[in-house]
Amino acid sequence: ATMPAWQQLLAQGNVGVLAPQTQAVQRILSQIHLNRERVRSFNDGSQDPEMEAEASLENVEKLTGTCQRDVVYSKAALLFGSRKNFKRAFEIVDKIEDLNQSLAVKQALYISRAQAEIKNADWKAFRENAEKIISLEQRAIAYVEAAASEGPERDEFLRESVKLTEKFANSKDRAGVFFSVSTITIKSDWQEAIKQLSNAVSNLNKDEPKDEMSFSVPIRVPLSCGGEDTWWGGFSSLPRS
Repeated sequence: ATMPAWQQLLAQGNVGVLAPQTQAVQRILSQIHLNRERVRSFNDGSQDPEMEAEASLENVEKLTGTCQRDVVYSKAALLFGSRKNFKRAFEIVDKIEDLNQSLAVKQALYISRAQAEIKNADWKAFRENAEKIISLEQRAIAYVEAAASEGPERDEFLRESVKLTEKFANSKDRAGVFFSVSTITIKSDWQEAIKQLSNAVSNLNKDEPKDEMSFSVPIRVPLSCGGEDTWWGGFSSLPRS
């Protein structure tokens, strides 16, 4: 019997595909599905997610074990943060007992709030939040995003991002940020733009070549108490990086 056309194409496509390539595609698809589900649940326009989060906190103190309580508080705080209700999010974070867990959730909230202040064009509030971001990579990305908005402090934000990027441990991450910085800088200083483009290429050449869909830096907050590895997360990226 003749195979349907789609099966023939699938068979032809699988010829010569190495196992690591198949695994890489599967990882990318899994991440796409995970992000889509997270966006659907966190960006629901109704009040239902917030009501559900508040409901989850009603009996949290009855849970046995600090970790279980901290996971409930973490999920609620991250949900409120994703919906830009940062006042409530930080109220909940203060209830997390484990210091490392509290720090991880706060860092995710500072990143989200810095991005929100860029949209609000509140540069003082943006800087206050950006300076609380411990990750050099995430802080540099925040400054590049702020510079891309064409605000009055654009050049200062670009200089700050370059200083931070030069301290990165990973050459691939340095290349990604420098590429993006060069595309913003070229609007006002083409010589500086060429310099940053050269920095980007130089750093890219230090890394082993590999196929990647885009440049990104992960945001990851653990939400498990042993057993299955569960976490909340996403990625920070930059245009033309």
